[in-house]
Amino acid sequence: MSGPIEFSNGRDTVKIYTTTVRGKPFYQLAFYRAGRRERRTFSDRAEAKREGKLVLTQLASGAKETEAAVTTPEVESLIAARKALDGIDCPLHVAVESFAKSIKTLGSPDDPLAILNDAVTFYRKHNPVGAERVPLKELTQRFLDSRKRRGLSTAYTSSVEIAMKTFLEGFPKATELPTGDEVVRWLERKFTSPRDPEHQSPHPEDNGALGEEAARHPGGGEGVVRDHAFMKDI
Repeated sequence: MSGPIEFSNGRDTVKIYTTTVRGKPFYQLAFYRAGRRERRTFSDRAEAKREGKLVLTQLASGAKETEAAVTTPEVESLIAARKALDGIDCPLHVAVESFAKSIKTLGSPDDPLAILNDAVTFYRKHNPVGAERVPLKELTQRFLDSRKRRGLSTAYTSSVEIAMKTFLEGFPKATELPTGDEVVRWLERKFTSPRDPEHQSPHPEDNGALGEEAARHPGGGEGVVRDHAFMKDI
């Protein structure tokens, strides 16, 4: 049995195999397109050859279109994107999907790059690189120890110890420091607000450290928690 008939353009090859079914010849066209093998069967040899030449022309045309695309701005952008990901263990398509998802999460703003940079800057400001992650229980103990190192009275440090125990009981499942809003909501439920005119002394120093901070931050409780002096000690 002779070998298949072949057509080639130097890059692609189309082959025609001859088979016999119940004594009748059939001609099977075989070639690869986009990495997948395709087959077509004909009962007429001349028709198979015409189709083979047509397929070869189509394959050559597709290859030329691909080569032309290499010089387009889109491919230049692809090369730049790959360079931008140097040193980052992330496939390009995953990076693009993550970027698109982040922009949609931000509400698809008019200036997405500026808004996304602002969001990243805000996150980094509140989550510094290399910042120590301290369990909430250890953090409260550090606060208590910082009060003792200042040489404050036993009565005061005892009250702080009770307050920290109460604080931990307020967040039994927390492993890290709750957000400012969470702490403020807990304080408002647990204690009378220093701003309550029915319970607040006209002299801030009579209302304790939290009262003094509240007097300096009339705009809201979150500033009291975020800017409280004890955060600098621990």
